[in-house]
Amino acid sequence: MGGCSGCCTAWWWGGDAEGRVRRLRGLLVDITGEKRVEQRQRLQATVTRVLAAAPTLSTAIPPVLRAVCELAGWDLGELWLIDKDAGVLARDYMWSIPALEADDFGAAGAAMIFAPGTGLPGRSWVEGKAIWVPDVAADPGFVRKALAARLGLHAAFAFPIRARGEVTGVMLFLSRDVRPPDPMLLEVVADLGEHIGQFAERKRVEEALAQSQEMLRQAQKMEGLGRLAGGVAHDFNNLLTVIIGRGALLQSALDESSALRRNADIVHETALRAAALTRQLLAFSRQQKLQPRVLDLSQLLSGLEEMLRRLIREDIELAVPRTSGLWRVRADPTQLEQVIVNLAVNARDAMPEGGRLTIRAANVELNGAIAAQHPGARPGAFVLLEVADTGVGMSPDVQARIFEPFFTTKEMGRGTGLGLATVYGIVRQHEGWIEVRSQPGRGTTFAVYLPRVEDPADADEARPAHRERLTGSETILLAEDEDEVRSVVREMLESLGYRVIVAGGPAEALERIERLPEPIHLLLTDVVMPGMRGPELARRATELRPALKVLYISGHADDTVFRNAVIPRGMVILEKPFTPESLAVRVREVLDRPA
Repeated sequence: MGGCSGCCTAWWWGGDAEGRVRRLRGLLVDITGEKRVEQRQRLQATVTRVLAAAPTLSTAIPPVLRAVCELAGWDLGELWLIDKDAGVLARDYMWSIPALEADDFGAAGAAMIFAPGTGLPGRSWVEGKAIWVPDVAADPGFVRKALAARLGLHAAFAFPIRARGEVTGVMLFLSRDVRPPDPMLLEVVADLGEHIGQFAERKRVEEALAQSQEMLRQAQKMEGLGRLAGGVAHDFNNLLTVIIGRGALLQSALDESSALRRNADIVHETALRAAALTRQLLAFSRQQKLQPRVLDLSQLLSGLEEMLRRLIREDIELAVPRTSGLWRVRADPTQLEQVIVNLAVNARDAMPEGGRLTIRAANVELNGAIAAQHPGARPGAFVLLEVADTGVGMSPDVQARIFEPFFTTKEMGRGTGLGLATVYGIVRQHEGWIEVRSQPGRGTTFAVYLPRVEDPADADEARPAHRERLTGSETILLAEDEDEVRSVVREMLESLGYRVIVAGGPAEALERIERLPEPIHLLLTDVVMPGMRGPELARRATELRPALKVLYISGHADDTVFRNAVIPRGMVILEKPFTPESLAVRVREVLDRPA
């Protein structure tokens, strides 16, 4: 009688009166089908349990491969995933029984890729179905035949993993036995392929949702910090206007050789540095007033290269490769220069023992699929500005906070923590975004994306000629609700020879215009005041006196504030804090304009 691996037997015997066996009866029942069904159910249950507990596909695959091998009696399993960009299959993971000693086989597989239709994984990918090979030694299409022979591997099968009807990967299994096709196992693994694919798709959606939620949380945090920074900067601008103005008046009243004059100089210079900090805060909060132009980024880099070489140390090699045919962007060149300089300084400080700094620009086009992989990105045509160093790199925790204002990894006194925050704000204000890629010990790359524009580059603007006459005798109506600001601006104007009429707000200014009989040549008004904004005051004032000219001052540099205030195009705005010199230039600029 032939053997039966899936049989159940029962025997009965009969004897005579003396107890001797005279006959033997047996019952043989083939339960192979039941055992295979049980095997299928156990395998499916195990894989389902593994997938339910696994947080990611990468953590699910090892126990899934092991379960298939152990429960179905196979010796080695692999997962091959499709690289969509390259259009090939690459080995992601391998599991084998310990007795196989498959390290060399695994190392060789990790270095291989399969094109569509090549090898057993490539064939399963293209055909979209499970493929069984009874003995790979006899299969001319099995690429790793020699490697399999060293381990005594023979039978193999592969099946596709599907997500949304598309093959995303292939699982492959090998055995040391020669095995004919097992239709039931192939049916089981076909279901597993669908199950694993659905799991992978669900995890992809969950990860995308988590990433979107994190991006929203980060954006809300940065927006809140921006509002805080902008508000602080506005308040400081008023204070600094007073300090800078009083300091300048004090300087002019003191002899240059006196100790008091030297102290006044120090106060004035310190106030100017503080003003630079408020500008950085405004840049982070996207409240810096821009003067955008259409420009070629490659020309901007060429003009900065020599200065950047002086900025970094001699032990750092600077590479600024030229890019021909670069698309144009609309940007404030001064602000964009600050982005490049700040990133270069950050790179320099990240390479205390020297290294290489590469600054390059390139044209890039992002479709929807690619943009979805980049936080904050959107589809379209962009100019990429990339600043890469070979420095110490950053941990993920540092990267998560790198653009926050006042966050710094430098020792006390070696940085304000505003450099990268300023970069972030400037880039966002230019309707772009910035990404950072870094690993500890492997350097850092900042990638800035700026939208492409089709307009031709603007010609370089000539600098205004130096004005010899910055004084005057005209009458100026000053409308400013901050008492100390109003007082110091009045004194600065009077020191220039002007007659100044002051008003603590819009209502008082209109009352002065209606009541005073003498001519008023200039209305110098704050943009944001209680009760009425500066532009509305200017509109009413010019209705009463059509020849009246207007100059705006404001500690709010936010474009939104200006849009809400409805400032007419072409009007001159002097941003706080300002020096007596800048005030004198702006006043004369407006007064000397043709009526």
